[in-house]
Amino acid sequence: GGCHRLTLCARRWPRQLLHGRYCRAMGVGTLWKRLASDGLMAIATVLTVALTLLLLAVGPIYADAVALGAARATVGAAPVEETTVNVSIRVASDAYSLVDELVDETVTDRTIGVASSIRRSTASGSFRLPERRRAEPAEIMVFRSIEGLGDHVDVVAGRWPREQVGSESLEVALDERIADTLAVGAGDRITVSPTGAGGADVDVEVTALYRIVEPTDRYWVGIDDLVTAGSTSDAFRTYPAVAAAEVVAGLSTRLDASWLAEYELATASLDELVGVRRSVAAFERRLTTRFVRAVDDPTVASEFEVESGLPSILSGTERSLSVTRSSVFGVVFQLGLLAGYALLLTGAIAMETRARESALIRARGARPRDQSLLAGGEAVMIAVPLAVAAPYLAAWSLELADDVGPLASISLGIDPRPNALSFALAAAGAVLAIAVLVVPVVRGARRSERSVGSTSREAATTAGQRAGVDVALLVLTAIAFWQLATLGDQRATQIRGRFGVDPLLILAPALGLL
Repeated sequence: GGCHRLTLCARRWPRQLLHGRYCRAMGVGTLWKRLASDGLMAIATVLTVALTLLLLAVGPIYADAVALGAARATVGAAPVEETTVNVSIRVASDAYSLVDELVDETVTDRTIGVASSIRRSTASGSFRLPERRRAEPAEIMVFRSIEGLGDHVDVVAGRWPREQVGSESLEVALDERIADTLAVGAGDRITVSPTGAGGADVDVEVTALYRIVEPTDRYWVGIDDLVTAGSTSDAFRTYPAVAAAEVVAGLSTRLDASWLAEYELATASLDELVGVRRSVAAFERRLTTRFVRAVDDPTVASEFEVESGLPSILSGTERSLSVTRSSVFGVVFQLGLLAGYALLLTGAIAMETRARESALIRARGARPRDQSLLAGGEAVMIAVPLAVAAPYLAAWSLELADDVGPLASISLGIDPRPNALSFALAAAGAVLAIAVLVVPVVRGARRSERSVGSTSREAATTAGQRAGVDVALLVLTAIAFWQLATLGDQRATQIRGRFGVDPLLILAPALGLL
């Protein structure tokens, strides 16, 4: 039955192959019919190529997914103080708008590609409270404006302060704990005087008493004096009073301004995390450069101070990515080597299976070029669609493993996505598969053409020539394993002082296997 199918198949092709007309006659339907004539062999070839490309594509996807999942878990478990960016500066009141615009542009840099939020806060100079008996140390008041504060407190008495620049009295809101300490309530008035020389007294009206809803919320990072209802030093006890931003700006010639920036890192990609790290690490330099270019008198503000633990946290993520990629690629190259060997065997078996058909085609006048085009068309039809689908199949298989496989037991929550490297490796694997399936056919056709009417004997080679490649592989393997053993994990993941994947080290096991 098999010989009959091969004979019928061979009888269909010769008319198209004769006289070089194959190139015009070959079509997708024709190639499908040829593949269908060898069903089991075609299935074996497709499965071998698919597994080879899947193994090559799954490596970079898995490495990036695990590193990204670990990075997100690390950032999520870190204290809020470490994952936010706190920018502070002492600036002249009339220059605050300019500085605020510069900070906003730096935080929301479009090149990062990660959404961000900013909480603005300003504080006036200090004012001396009326003296009270047994008040030690001396008591002073600082007027604060914090963006979004009204959404995180409950007003327990009175109403929230209004924006009233130029009014006879200054409306403020006090924490109910501060009000109890100072023995004031909603509607009461107190007079405060500036601690510096040359200032006028300020009539303060307490219009509201508030209570913090959730003191542990991330909103309160960087404004501890509001959470603790004041702060104490050796000389003073300072109480914060909340007022409108415009009112605070008009109380002093200089403001203590701060911005708390937070990035949405829970959905960021690895490239975006790297962009955030580099941006935050250069915050202070970029802000200073922009400020110097924007103002004529740099003395209107002090130097910027930037505090954040993101650069160190995300640097550890990059190191983890390098180590993960080295480990995964080492295994993937070994599996890819075995898959390539299986592909070679499949190509050899396919050639042997179609030996009778090839002989009949040649007997009908087909040239080696015609047979090469036929084999190439079949190989392209198999390899190209699988190369396109391999990264997506790899991502889907990793998602399945995350739900029901070993990864589910550690609850890492990976988000595998096809990346550029997975497509590149799949494309390289497809080229290799096409070559493995076509080259034996081409060589066999040319050998058969040369052997017609003549016999030849393979040239003799010495033992040294036959063993040359084996010896070279053994030397490379020995060097790679020696380097891996002597340098250690930390040095093994660095190249010229920068973290990366050492190709010799990840190829060492594959070389040994080969």
